[in-house]
Amino acid sequence: MEQNSFFKENTFDFNNKKITRNIINEKLENDGIVILTNFCDVNKQNHIRSEFKSMYKKMPKWAKLISKNSGYTIHYSPLVRYINKATKYCKISSTVFKEKILNNLRSKYLNNSRVLERMIYTVDKVSDEPITEWHIDLFPTGSKCLKFFLYLSDTDDKSGAFSYIPSMHSYIHLLHKKYDVKERTKRLFTYENIKKSLIDFSKSLELKSNKNEYNSLIKKIKLMDDHIINQDKYDNFFSIPAKAGTLIIFDAAGIHKGGIIQEGERHVIRSHFLEYPLKRALKSKNDLYLYLMNRLCKLKAFLKKEEVLF
Repeated sequence: MEQNSFFKENTFDFNNKKITRNIINEKLENDGIVILTNFCDVNKQNHIRSEFKSMYKKMPKWAKLISKNSGYTIHYSPLVRYINKATKYCKISSTVFKEKILNNLRSKYLNNSRVLERMIYTVDKVSDEPITEWHIDLFPTGSKCLKFFLYLSDTDDKSGAFSYIPSMHSYIHLLHKKYDVKERTKRLFTYENIKKSLIDFSKSLELKSNKNEYNSLIKKIKLMDDHIINQDKYDNFFSIPAKAGTLIIFDAAGIHKGGIIQEGERHVIRSHFLEYPLKRALKSKNDLYLYLMNRLCKLKAFLKKEEVLF
């Protein structure tokens, strides 16, 4: 399962105690992605798969099943699960990303204001179509989002390996601020739209005589061009093949996609952590309700010494 040289530099063994939080934070800030091998042992992987297999047979009301020809997806809100007193479900998977080093990383990256929006388990099978096309994740508020993406099966280019274009996330964040919600949907939806917006942005850097930043961005766009012909043609240069138990943490503003499964199945559990400051919560009744319930339930769980993550 060979990786390109860039991803090797951003890959760390989770069991290596010499790896410092600062190194991981720095890689995430600069490149938008880090990869932690040996994050989850086989026993825990099997427990997670078993939990969702049980849910698949009989779905609780607070979770949602989405079926498709080439597999299925189960997703739920850990907060809603807790409010529904359904803690007998997903005991292991609901807290799989609760490690202290991950909590610290989330707090720093998301400015000490984050909520776990959802947990998602996917089983993808052989198909001629990619699991997802090249895209970025668009949020109406422009909030930052960290995704935690855990392989529960050995995954390579023939079994749908995840792909990510490093260090583009910072430019996308700037474009998020530049465009309103309607323009984001228009300019940052397809790979071709995103590429055009990045080229337009590079021209603005050149006009401002910001030569270093301009040259850096043009070099990154050329690297994309060298390996991605269009939305459908791609040589897997940016793919991340890895063993089961490998955790990929990435900024969702980075350009990413799911691969094509030619053989076997791909099992993944992922979570979305959103930046959620009080300023955002005050924008609507629904946002404020989520903000307050999140904090009240955390306090309740703390007092009852319950292990939760939301």
